[in-house]
Amino acid sequence: MNYCDKCKINVKSGALCPLCQHRLKQDSGESTFPKIPTMLAKHSLFFKLLIFASVAACIICVGINLIIPTKIFWAGFVVFGVTCAWIDGIFSYKKLHNIPKTILYQVIIVSALSLLWDYFTGKRGWSLDYVIPFLCVAAILTMSALSWLAKLNLDDYTFYLFLYALFGIVPILFLIFGLVRVRYPSVTSIGVGILSFAGLVIFKGEYIWAELKNRLHL
Repeated sequence: MNYCDKCKINVKSGALCPLCQHRLKQDSGESTFPKIPTMLAKHSLFFKLLIFASVAACIICVGINLIIPTKIFWAGFVVFGVTCAWIDGIFSYKKLHNIPKTILYQVIIVSALSLLWDYFTGKRGWSLDYVIPFLCVAAILTMSALSWLAKLNLDDYTFYLFLYALFGIVPILFLIFGLVRVRYPSVTSIGVGILSFAGLVIFKGEYIWAELKNRLHL
């Protein structure tokens, strides 16, 4: 509530006093509820030191690589690796309060970064052969374990587990188009994905359909 020094009255809203048109003294804006500092605010010094250490490590590695040149510019991998770690960390921090969504973001981000690493390191295909299939399997198993151990509600895990199951089936495209040289990781991921998908449809099919209609506005 604002205050008029001239009329000695409190005014609920507005910039001028309704009696004398004198400019009101602005309210301090103190909140009824206490301000809870975020983890970033609590550990700001730690994060600043971590950022400084990351920049320093990149600069030192680039300097050493320039002073002692090699056939491969290995410092570039260090810089790219540190950048990838920060990108992954930032997205994880933003969704830290929502574990299912955090795992989903991890699957997407790590898959994309592994594809970039694979592309810039010779296109050996290890991202499609191993990383993405096993990442999908790990997401499904982790979310299943968390939903059981933490006893999460249906709204907390079922829809995301459904998405993980779909991701697990994606490597079937790798086999169809001949994009992989090692087949067992993709086959494992497809098997786990189909099994999870079947279980969810059989036991939670009505809930999943209702959730899909709600999210897609069908």
